[in-house]
Amino acid sequence: MDSNQATIAAALAALNPEMPAAQTEHAARLTAASLDHAEYTVVKLPSAQANADDVRRAGWRPPARGITTAAELDALPNGAIVVAAATGKPWQRDRMSWVAHRGHLYSHELFGRYGALTLVSVPTEKASRG
Repeated sequence: MDSNQATIAAALAALNPEMPAAQTEHAARLTAASLDHAEYTVVKLPSAQANADDVRRAGWRPPARGITTAAELDALPNGAIVVAAATGKPWQRDRMSWVAHRGHLYSHELFGRYGALTLVSVPTEKASRG
């Protein structure tokens, strides 16, 4: 792994400490390769010691979590927001169901209708207490 890949791997590990080391290294290699071929200005990190705040200010965000089962939907807290991958329509958890602009569905109905969903927001404990 070269120094750019090591820097990216360290930043990814700082941002997502639950990511396995092998996955972090693989993601760093792919990211470094895509940056090498990019036709835009790349923000170079100063060293492997770059902290997560520096990386976030540079614009990197962890990938959104995919929801692949109705059980995963059921496990999300009240106030969570998912987006249907097929339509881009957002749905928000409201107690026992998911609500959108027009209507509501239970988790099994939402997953059955739209399949893959992307989790875009989970309320913090402080926010959920009001």
